[in-house]
Amino acid sequence: MNSKTKILIGISVISVLLISGYWIWRNQNETVQIVQPTETFNLYSPIEIKDTLYYKDGGTTGIIIKDNSGKTSLLCLDGRMQIDEPGRTPKPYHVYIGATYPTDPKAQKIPIGGKEEKAILKILQNCIVRKMSEEEQTRLSNIGTVVGLSEEELKIYRVLRVIKRLKNR
Repeated sequence: MNSKTKILIGISVISVLLISGYWIWRNQNETVQIVQPTETFNLYSPIEIKDTLYYKDGGTTGIIIKDNSGKTSLLCLDGRMQIDEPGRTPKPYHVYIGATYPTDPKAQKIPIGGKEEKAILKILQNCIVRKMSEEEQTRLSNIGTVVGLSEEELKIYRVLRVIKRLKNR
């Protein structure tokens, strides 16, 4: 990779993600460009949630999204259990892109509170808004158990939990 390419990627990481999270909501025909440390890819709106995975490791949630062109992208919010030790501050939970589990070799950690994480939050929020009303979202967010939920409700419930964690950072 030559120096011009490295500079272009560096500038893209800073600028494209800053813009992409905003422009996706302005015009649904826009292309969203996501820049990972090793590659750049475009997402064409509307973007939808295809599936969610919940791991019994303490709470990692994997999410599979698909854009209008048929491209599938993977991400997850780490929720692996951490052992409490005196004097040790628990590590924060990161979002990873490129995989549905943090230890997958393709998983790439996203900075907490960074532009990339904010763009992912906006994409997930937009997907949910198109699926159900605010009242339905509130009802689903406040349930005591997932027993009896349909597969679609369970997917949305899991994404709502990820959204809540990202918004509260």
